[in-house]
Amino acid sequence: MKKPRPKIKLDPKHCHLLHDFVSPQGAPLSQTNEWAMIGPLARSHALDEFFRASAPLLAIDGGCQPFLESTYNTRPFLHIGDGDSTKRQPEIFLDSKKDYSDLAYALALINQSPWRKLHLTGFFGGRFDHQLAVLGELHTAMTATPKAQEILFYDHPLYLAQRGKVHFEYSGPFSLMSLGQTQVCIKGSVDYPLLTPTLLPNFTSRGLSNVAHGAVEVEIDNPILIIFLAAKLPALHLEPTRE
Repeated sequence: MKKPRPKIKLDPKHCHLLHDFVSPQGAPLSQTNEWAMIGPLARSHALDEFFRASAPLLAIDGGCQPFLESTYNTRPFLHIGDGDSTKRQPEIFLDSKKDYSDLAYALALINQSPWRKLHLTGFFGGRFDHQLAVLGELHTAMTATPKAQEILFYDHPLYLAQRGKVHFEYSGPFSLMSLGQTQVCIKGSVDYPLLTPTLLPNFTSRGLSNVAHGAVEVEIDNPILIIFLAAKLPALHLEPTRE
């Protein structure tokens, strides 16, 4: 049986840098419950929605470039990466010879905080293996953080929720992808409701191509990815499961 990958070892200097970065923005690291991360594939059309979130901003390696070229570039940010996709020297500089991604390290850093919500842009649209690794790292980070509730993607309308009831108002096709064995109920104005808890195995076609016609509720007991086939995310509200 293969052993799981050991936890990423964080450099104490990097932990201090993160703490010093967030403290002037209103709350110490121990109370920071929301973050925003921008990656190298960020698209200009998604930045207005993304920057409505006032969460502390982390630029992941080449993600500093679309940020600095945007109209939002006066906003404080912390740059994390190994420099292989940017000419700018990151404040948190990582060795390029490592067995994890820059995003994985950034997630390990924010997992020191009790984060509940994560806003992302610029991590999809490149190599397929990288996109799968992004989903895997996000799932790992979310399940390792008891308080983590939701991750919103802005350039591709995706939404990752931990557990609870997800409410949204939407007209059009959407799909559900389980990242683990998840019991799902789907209620509301949809073509294919699931009125009793139904097992959705991970990464199968069981949740593909539903269609919404208004208010929808999706109840889950494990992380699930909701994929909206629209230009942007609809308004979403998560009613977390009480522990």
